[in-house]
Amino acid sequence: MRVYLKSILFTGLLLAPFVRLNAADLIEPWDAGLSDFEIYFGGSRDDGLTDFSLLLGCGAGGGFSIGAFFNHYSGEADELGIVGIWTAQLDRGFDLDLWALTAPRIERETISGGVHWEMGSELSWDASKKTILYARPSLLFSREGSRWHPLLGLMHEYGAVELHLELSSEEPLFGAWPMHLAIGPNVRFSKRLELIPELSIIVDRGSSSTSWAFSIGLILTPM
Repeated sequence: MRVYLKSILFTGLLLAPFVRLNAADLIEPWDAGLSDFEIYFGGSRDDGLTDFSLLLGCGAGGGFSIGAFFNHYSGEADELGIVGIWTAQLDRGFDLDLWALTAPRIERETISGGVHWEMGSELSWDASKKTILYARPSLLFSREGSRWHPLLGLMHEYGAVELHLELSSEEPLFGAWPMHLAIGPNVRFSKRLELIPELSIIVDRGSSSTSWAFSIGLILTPM
């Protein structure tokens, strides 16, 4: 198994626009050693595929995993950070994941704009052999203060396709919370290759406007 951290890494770090490089998926532990490489491209209807992210991950044993990532956002400072996660299997089909990450903004090879911290958890329930329900609250800390990012998700498996549906929001600096609906038909081609597309609809409840964003990613298993 691998840890699918896209929803953690690419939605909570920056709040404007609301959705960054996002991919609907569950959190699972990586195999021991360097066992995960992920690359994502994302953007919006107006800007195209202007953002990208890279992630390298490895399992450390005992339910622990650690990874390093790089985020590039068009017109803004880049981010280089690390993420750690601990996973435990509970009774009656429940899994619990706890995670934390840090991501300094990098501009012209220097740290600028402060350091972001984020921590959260995911509680998932295997409702049947093909359906999993999950909740993922997280809290972001930055120089602007702390903000919540609650998320509810559902995954249903259709053969090689895992269909994810997620509803989330993110605490704004001021005003009404936006609503974010994401759908991700993740396709597994083999044990070593998975395609991760996502389409997101974002409703700004403050201005009553609606926009959309998209991303596409690949997960490779080197080992």
